[in-house]
Amino acid sequence: MRIRLPLLLGIIALLWAPVGAASGQGDDSALLDWLAFVPATPEYVENLVYFGDLDAWHASWDVPRVRTWAQVDFLDRESRTAWMFTMPRQLVPPETLGMQYLLMDEQRPFYGFDIFGVDRFIYAEARPDDVTIVEHRLDPAAIGKALIASGYEASDVDGGTLYSILDDYEISLDQLPRVGQFGQLNRIALADNYLITGRATGPVTGALAAAQDETLSLADLPAWAAGAKALDDPALDGTGDLVAAMLWQTIITGDPFTMITPPDEQSGLFAADPLPAYSLLAFGTRHTEGASYLVLAVVFLPDADAAAAADILADRLQNYTSLVTGQPLADHWTFERTAATEIDGWPVALAVMRVDDPAPAEPDQPPARVSISWSELVFQRDLGFLTAGESLAE
Repeated sequence: MRIRLPLLLGIIALLWAPVGAASGQGDDSALLDWLAFVPATPEYVENLVYFGDLDAWHASWDVPRVRTWAQVDFLDRESRTAWMFTMPRQLVPPETLGMQYLLMDEQRPFYGFDIFGVDRFIYAEARPDDVTIVEHRLDPAAIGKALIASGYEASDVDGGTLYSILDDYEISLDQLPRVGQFGQLNRIALADNYLITGRATGPVTGALAAAQDETLSLADLPAWAAGAKALDDPALDGTGDLVAAMLWQTIITGDPFTMITPPDEQSGLFAADPLPAYSLLAFGTRHTEGASYLVLAVVFLPDADAAAAADILADRLQNYTSLVTGQPLADHWTFERTAATEIDGWPVALAVMRVDDPAPAEPDQPPARVSISWSELVFQRDLGFLTAGESLAE
């Protein structure tokens, strides 16, 4: 499986046209608002962008908010398992929130914030220029005081206060807590209850400029806007709140199904109904009592038949055999629905898979965990069901 760059270059002019006033839907998308923080520069356009709503996740899973790692131990075991294993798989918290170091370091004494005080975040992957924006429920003055005490220098920037330590991109394995040793928190900007982090000044001030409409953001790019709006489409009513999303401007080509034994069954299924070319993928996770809903929104090029594409996706998702495990994904999810829509002139196909919440375990059994999430499929590139038709003809 590969990502076909020539085809992406062929549609780049369409992707960079600003969003016009005409729209097939309203603009009341929280995810779209968050995309406004990410500059529409090549390093961010070409990489994955992650959104997570911790507040919505806690509410939908009925897991109490805790303020410290020690308080996690006081959750009932089903809630503790959900917080420790389901939440990270569904939301994929960024490195700067330090979840991977909870057993080794306390982040808040040095930096003034940690994952326990965060409500929502968006993270744009573009090493070394990754940028993370979080909305928090902490006292900004207390965060600033902690940063100054830890050796940061404060300076005024347009839209907030910038706190700096070390040089741009500098690492320090002995001066900083583990979460910041590789420069992830060299720069921290505070703007009211928003906090922006990066390894250098440029990515952080760039996010501030995008949020103030001083430069184009991902929210201004029509394919990205269509993908964000699609994850809040009325066709998804009844699937609960949007708790997480991953957006990726790419097209997956090649024929990975030759790797599967027996090859004829799956490759024949996909070759018979090829997907048309598309410009952006949005992987959304919604949750309501009893189930998570994994929503796939595929933004196609103008004039594509989104309804036909939605039917193809429904068939593929129900019959796909994992390239990684060799097992049918139908063992982990069930088909829920498809829909087709048009947003700002861009055809979008929606496919929804249901993943039931784990049943409460018997007292002498370990708690069960959610069986599948988008994160493992995306990270392992186990996305053969998205192979575009062009590669099948090569």
